Amino acid sequence: MFRKMICAVAALTMTTIPAQAQETAETEVAAAADARDTVERAERLGGAHVMSIALTMRGAVAAYTGDDEAARTDLRTALELANSCRSPYADLASALLAFLEVSVGAYEAALDTLEPMLRVFDTVPGAEFASKGYLPDAVEALVALGRWEQAEPLAAAMEDTGRRFHRPWQLAVGARCRSMVLLAAGKVAEAEAAAAEAMRHHQRLAMPFERARTQLVCAQIQRRRRRRRAAEAQFAEALGTFEQLGAALWARRAEAGAGPVGVDADAGRALTGTERRIAELAASGLTNREMAAELYVSPKTVEAHLTQVYRKLGIRSRAELGRVMGRSVR
Repeated sequence: MFRKMICAVAALTMTTIPAQAQETAETEVAAAADARDTVERAERLGGAHVMSIALTMRGAVAAYTGDDEAARTDLRTALELANSCRSPYADLASALLAFLEVSVGAYEAALDTLEPMLRVFDTVPGAEFASKGYLPDAVEALVALGRWEQAEPLAAAMEDTGRRFHRPWQLAVGARCRSMVLLAAGKVAEAEAAAAEAMRHHQRLAMPFERARTQLVCAQIQRRRRRRRAAEAQFAEALGTFEQLGAALWARRAEAGAGPVGVDADAGRALTGTERRIAELAASGLTNREMAAELYVSPKTVEAHLTQVYRKLGIRSRAELGRVMGRSVR
């Protein structure tokens, strides 16, 4: 009953690129149809365990294809049902829900969802995809919230498993996560090298969705190095991949990042030149002290400008700033 559904969900992220738009659309339709069929069968069978699996699968399709409201409803219900019957599929529902939250930049919500798994991270050896597929989203969320030191062991676990067992997913995604951690630490050159390593591993990994996510990191690094054209090229290629895969939420992120400034037009007009520059640096992941050093001002001056940015844009956190600036905070 569930095997066909799992294969359909996998197809959403493993479609060969370049793929014809018609083929991608057919994959999405097939996955959605299988999701509906799975839920209908689960309803006939009855039971919290069966229904939790069905809703998890339907939620996964919705999450990857950009229907965030439907995905959140299904995955939250699936998690509640799985916990009520102590189903081993509870972790899968949690991981997918966290992925959804990361997709829309809700990083604190993602970490809240992953907290039970992160709490026992050290008790489960290795970083296999089946048991720890949530790690890339955990790393992104931690880095986005300025907790990059906590993200480092998670990236290291993926890298170690990848090297020891020659796992292409762990090698590619582990290097991407390493790059994000290094970028957050201000080690831009090392971050660029790690991102390049990730892209090399992606060449033997038939997961274009993951490759496109890595390209978003590459684009952020190019922006940090003020290589505007290189950054826009990476954003544009990632956008093309997300669009072909039907990953609407991620296409939106790439499309926003590919703009010449990366600021919403209305929001941009509300900011002064200095405020816009500080907002861009903050959204790229720099700390107040790092921004102060780059702009040759005091950290207190940066803090004052950032307070004005938050007030003008009607936001309260760097995660929200990242979304307003047309990029995710890393």
